[in-house]
Parts: sequence; structure tokens; C-alpha cells
Amino acid sequence: MSVDKTKTIVPGHGTFFTADIGATFPENPLTAFTLTGTPPTGWVNVGHTSKDNTAAFTRDGGDKNSLDSWLQDGVVVTYDAVTWSLQVNSLQLDQTNLDLAFDGETDTDGGYIVPASSTGIDKQAFLLGTDGTGSLGFWMPNTNVTLGDDPSIDPTKFFELPLGVSILSADPEVLAVSDGRAAIMKIFKTGNVPAIPVITSATPTAATAGSMLEIVGTGFTGTVPTTGVKIGGSNATSFIVIDDSHIVAIVPAGSAGSAPIVVTNAAGASASFPYTRGA
Repeated sequence: MSVDKTKTIVPGHGTFFTADIGATFPENPLTAFTLTGTPPTGWVNVGHTSKDNTAAFTRDGGDKNSLDSWLQDGVVVTYDAVTWSLQVNSLQLDQTNLDLAFDGETDTDGGYIVPASSTGIDKQAFLLGTDGTGSLGFWMPNTNVTLGDDPSIDPTKFFELPLGVSILSADPEVLAVSDGRAAIMKIFKTGNVPAIPVITSATPTAATAGSMLEIVGTGFTGTVPTTGVKIGGSNATSFIVIDDSHIVAIVPAGSAGSAPIVVTNAAGASASFPYTRGA
């Protein structure tokens, strides 16, 4: 890692957005979401939130446990389950935010009816912070929103309506780690772009059509589906991204001889890696 002050940010201003679970998340969120502009289709800006009590993440659990055998200590290490949450203290007491907090309804006289109990509302969420030159965003595809901490009244400050956001595991088809682990959020930072893949080896040598080929290198996270691995100019019959450094692909049909390998992700295509296909 190199020293780079452009990777830092002081989020002096920010806001919070919600959407129904099925709403489309924009491809370029740090451009699509702005503090006061029109949100992407299906998304709602909750508006003014507290600067005294800014949005805060909470992480509970994850304690380390070491299991010993009679023969040896520290044979297996396990970790307790982890739960993540976020609290955003809204200052706008409009129906959008009252619904997020209480899941109640507005009466005919304009009063808001708070139910005795609530199971919360399932929402997508996006938290945006900016320092004017760059932005930081947190996308949470699956959350449950309800009232957070107990509201209190301070006659010298804005009344705050705490929104408690339970961050849940996302649908794997929406967001997942390349090795199959469940995911809860994706973080975006202005200036961060995926690295172009680099291939360092491919084994076994002279693999034939239909054979399994292991490709090793870096930058494989986010490999383009279906067309992201080419062998001899043809798409791999199928492939699995094991992790950022390993791909297992099935060699497509083709003639024996030169069959250079190219891996492509959102940042671009790797340099062609020389490979010879078997007969």
C-alpha cells in the first residue's frame, strides 16, 4: 500500500437514502446520489439529519473463541456471529421518516398514529458523506428500519427522530463475496477503481477442450460474467472466481496450439497470457 492522501475523506456533510428492496441501485452511485439533487428512481432522501449525533455504525458479536484439546491448546479458533446496525438521527418529522420510525399512519386530522408495536420496514439503504471534493458511500441492499434509541427533547437543539437500521445479509444474487460468503454492504469511495486483472500462471499445461484450467493472478474480483474469461479468443465454457487471485475455468472447444488467456473485470482486460491448448 502506498501513501496517498487522496484516499482520505472528511465527510463534513451527508445524508441518508432508502428504497424498497426491489428498487434498482444505480451503476455509478457516487454520481447518482447527491446531497440535495433528485435521487435515483425509487430512492428517497430522508433530508436533514443531526450534525451533533451523526450517523453511526454499531458492530456486535464476533468474539474469538479458542477450543483446546487435551493434547494441545488452540486447536480450533471460532468466532461468534456478528450483527451490524446503523443509527441515523432524522430532523425532518415528515411522513416518510415517521413511517420509517413507527410504520404507522397519518389520520384525517393530520396527526400521526403510532402503533403499539412494529416489526419495522424492509428497505435498501444508502449512506452518503462528502467533503465537497470526494464522496464516501455505503450501500446496504437488505435492512430493516424502525425506531432506534429513545427520542429525547433538548430545548436548545433540533428534535431528533432516531432511525435504527438493522443491516441484514443481502440476497447472494444481489451482493456476495466471490468465494460465496454472504455480504451485508458495499463501500464506495471517490477515486477507488478496481485493478485491471493480471495473470501470472495457468495450469495444467496443454489442457484440452472440456478440461479444468486454474488461472492464477490478481484483480479477479468482479470478473465480468459469462464473457470475462477468454481462452484462445473464445469464452470459457464456464468459470468460477474462487477469490481475487484464483479462477477455475473450463476450456472451450478449439484447435490445439496457441490459446492466449484474457480475464476482464470492470476496470478492463488483462494483458494476454500466452497459453498452449492441448490436442
